[in-house]
Amino acid sequence: MRVWQAGTHLTDQRGAQVEDWSWGQTRRRLRELLALARPYKMRTALAGITLVAYTLVALLPPFFAKLAVDRGIATKDLHALTLAVVGFVAAGTAAFALSAAQTYFTGWVGERALADLRIELFSHLQRLSLGFYERNRTGAIVSRITNDVEALDQLVTDGISSLVQNTLVLVGTAVVLFVLDWRLALATLAVLPLMAGVTAWFRSRSNRAYRRVRERLGLVTATLAEDISGMRVVQSFTREPTSHASFRGVNERYREANYETVMLNGLYFPAVDVLASVATAIV
Repeated sequence: MRVWQAGTHLTDQRGAQVEDWSWGQTRRRLRELLALARPYKMRTALAGITLVAYTLVALLPPFFAKLAVDRGIATKDLHALTLAVVGFVAAGTAAFALSAAQTYFTGWVGERALADLRIELFSHLQRLSLGFYERNRTGAIVSRITNDVEALDQLVTDGISSLVQNTLVLVGTAVVLFVLDWRLALATLAVLPLMAGVTAWFRSRSNRAYRRVRERLGLVTATLAEDISGMRVVQSFTREPTSHASFRGVNERYREANYETVMLNGLYFPAVDVLASVATAIV
């Protein structure tokens, strides 16, 4: 028979997990996240424009390389070779300026949007009932506003721009390849099915792994916040060994969750490099 004791709820993992990770809820969260950028429409638009412009400029070097080899070096045409070199320098300068502008605008919008999100979260917490705070751990709530918002910061300022940029580069590179030589392009794209399969596997496994990392990090923060705030009670009742053992277990589970993500990255990215080498060898 289990006997209830006052305060035992503080040892539970309640509040450290998010149960609903369905696609519907994920899309709703993304819409809410994008809504935070609405007050900054002008700079958001400038961030998108500079991102697309930078991607287009980054696709120019292959054309200049073709011009340098075919019309400059092969025919010993110094004028054509000079134009190709000037084009390389101009493309590099433009890419530098556009990349700097895109980073600035993305960071500007992202930091202000997430600052607004923190204010909204804090205002929402003030409107919640006392029962909510009885049912949820204080540290887990703090983790939502600090650790999770910090993760969103990385997503907004780096993840979204990298996703859009890499997608545009992939599509643009495919177009350039087909324009230059469609046979070599088909040979290069032969590895795409394998790449898609490996990526689908990585996405499925990493989604669960990184979800566990966020949950375990919230539990670590919750345990620290509650143990430090209650240190007077812990020391008064000589509960230091028990608290130490509890935190060691929480920290160990957090380490295991991070280790899984390290293993997945260690398998996926070398596999991508191997497939890229295979595509080069096919050509």
